Amino acid sequence: MQKEVTVCTHDFAPGREGISNTITLLLNHFSNHPKWNITLHDISRSHKLHFSRSHISYGLSFLPIGLFLTRFLQSRSDLMHILGSLTGRIYINLLKEGPILLTNSSAIDEARVGQCRKWWGKITRLVVECTRDQLRVLDYGFTPSKVSLVYPALDLNRFSYHPPPERFTIGFASSPISNDSLGIQKRGVDLLLSVAREFSDIQFVLLWRGKHLHQLRTLTQNIPNSNVTIINTILPDMDKFYATVNCTILPVTFMDDCKPCPNSIMESLSAGKPALVSDQVGIADLVSNSGSGLVFKPDRDHLIPTIYEMRNNYWKYQATARMTAERYFSVPTFFGAYTDIYNELTQP
Repeated sequence: MQKEVTVCTHDFAPGREGISNTITLLLNHFSNHPKWNITLHDISRSHKLHFSRSHISYGLSFLPIGLFLTRFLQSRSDLMHILGSLTGRIYINLLKEGPILLTNSSAIDEARVGQCRKWWGKITRLVVECTRDQLRVLDYGFTPSKVSLVYPALDLNRFSYHPPPERFTIGFASSPISNDSLGIQKRGVDLLLSVAREFSDIQFVLLWRGKHLHQLRTLTQNIPNSNVTIINTILPDMDKFYATVNCTILPVTFMDDCKPCPNSIMESLSAGKPALVSDQVGIADLVSNSGSGLVFKPDRDHLIPTIYEMRNNYWKYQATARMTAERYFSVPTFFGAYTDIYNELTQP
């Protein structure tokens, strides 16, 4: 007899949120699995209600109904699997105790740890996506046996190496989607644009997604050369974007506003393009230790020499980019880890 697993998430938006790739991989892999039957429970951006055997989706206007559905789904499920943040409250506070698997695929908001800690006892197993978060949750009091480190996966076949352009080009592909205009500062966009002035021979390409576009364009007005390009769209084929750059940068200034394992960095490495990341990015240690990129403190004094180093010794870092992705973000490794966890948590 199949076990019932409900996957719970907030804002499952394919092509927009990196977490959607993780969920899609899980759903596709387990959709016809003989042991588990998967239902996706998604609080979305739309104002519509969708209800089917395999997918329940609704906007915030239907939240009162959703609260009832959450409890109903747990009553008929052998496992509730939440993909979100340890400091998110939209699911964990509603559920009764176990078995509950929570994948911390979003930033941990340190300011909300105190108010959310009271619900953490319900969590049967916690999956983190970077070693930094692993250390953080152990410091919060989670026992090591309840915590697993599982890096998210990508379909590596969707990405391939393309020779970089003649003009050294740095790509940015992690624009903020929140309504908080401070997101531009937290993602380090203003920092990046401030150093672009120093590199007239380097092209900076910012892939954007609509939010705060006017603010972004205002920041670029005072740059005295034309080495900054803004592409304001959602690209269906990200491999084409990485084909146009030498490397990808994520100059995050505040770690609580950044996913532990950002999709843009995973994709860049998968496309054979090294990464420049601030020390606020969860997988900064992975990038540094693998030699697939460089880590810097998020300020001008550290970022400028880091860009020089990447440009001057580019092939040193490029050589290990794809190998790093294959080692850490492979689909078989990802499925194997979650299969073991599902097996353990759904045992009688």
